[in-house]
Amino acid sequence: MSLQIEIMNGNKYALEKAYRLHFKKVFSVARKYAGNDAEVEDIVQEVFLKLWRNRANISTELSIEHQLFVITKGLVLNSLREKVNRQKLLLKFKVERENDAIQVEDFSKKRLTKINNTVSKLPKKQQIIFKMYRYEGLTYDEIATSLGISKNTVSSHLNSAMSFLKKECL
Repeated sequence: MSLQIEIMNGNKYALEKAYRLHFKKVFSVARKYAGNDAEVEDIVQEVFLKLWRNRANISTELSIEHQLFVITKGLVLNSLREKVNRQKLLLKFKVERENDAIQVEDFSKKRLTKINNTVSKLPKKQQIIFKMYRYEGLTYDEIATSLGISKNTVSSHLNSAMSFLKKECL
C-alpha cells in the first residue's frame, strides 16, 4: 500500500514515515524563502499538519514529495505576504505617527503664537507681571519686591491677565 493511501486511511505511522523521509527536503525548500529557522520550523510543522488535516484530498497520482512541495510553497508564500503586509502596516503606522506629531507641533506653534499675540494686548503692567510669573518662573513675592508693589497687586494683575487670556484664547 502506498504512503499516500496509508495517510488517507488515517495511519499516523505513515505520516511519521513521510515526516522522516521528507523533513529535510521540506525544511530546505522553506529555508530558501523564509527568514529564520524558527519561522522555517513553524512552516515545516504546518506543512505536515496540513497534509494530515487534508488527508482525504491527497492525490494518489502525484508523489507525496510533490504534494508536500506544493503545500510548502503555498505556506511560504503566505508567510511572505504576511511579512509584507506587516511591514506596510508598520510603515503606515509610522507615517501616521509622524503626521500626528507634525500636526501637534503645528497646533502648539499656532497656540503659542496666539498666546504671545494676546499677551501683547495686555496692559503694560499686566504684561510685565505675567511674563515674570509665567516665563521667568518668579513667585508673587519676588515679583512684588522687584517691582516695588504689594503681593496683592501682583495677584490682582495676574488674575486679570489670566481671565483676559482665557477669554481670548479659548
